[in-house]
Amino acid sequence: MPSQQKQFYYHISNYPLHTHDSCEVTLKPLDYGDNRAQEEPDDARICVAPSVPHCLIALGTLATEYGDRLFIYRTKNKVVGKPPYDVPDACVTKEWWLTRKTKFVLKKEVVISYKLTEMMHELGNVGSISCIKRQSEVLKKLKKHRELYS
Repeated sequence: MPSQQKQFYYHISNYPLHTHDSCEVTLKPLDYGDNRAQEEPDDARICVAPSVPHCLIALGTLATEYGDRLFIYRTKNKVVGKPPYDVPDACVTKEWWLTRKTKFVLKKEVVISYKLTEMMHELGNVGSISCIKRQSEVLKKLKKHRELYS
């Protein structure tokens, strides 16, 4: 059942999704993705979360493996998300799915610090029930990590 309230959601990429002319980008739902666990459904979607730390714990080590920057996007407008199914760690990542083309705005480009890399490597590979406790612990640390918000 979709969320009844519209809200802003975040999406993180290891590379810029926008053009140099604009900080906006329209993303369309895809039925594949490098960051999906094999057990997850192939439904076309844009994976989002209500905060940057929640996005990061959903990505695990993938957040810091490719390049030295993260591009943090937020939906341009408040939107209604769809709850995921068959995503075991969604209870901690707060992952939601957007199933329509959605406009996003670049909020911040972050240079990946050694400290952030360490935290992401604590997570290892994510996406299974066995990771949930570790994800919860790292989430608490990430919420205090100021480089993501300043």
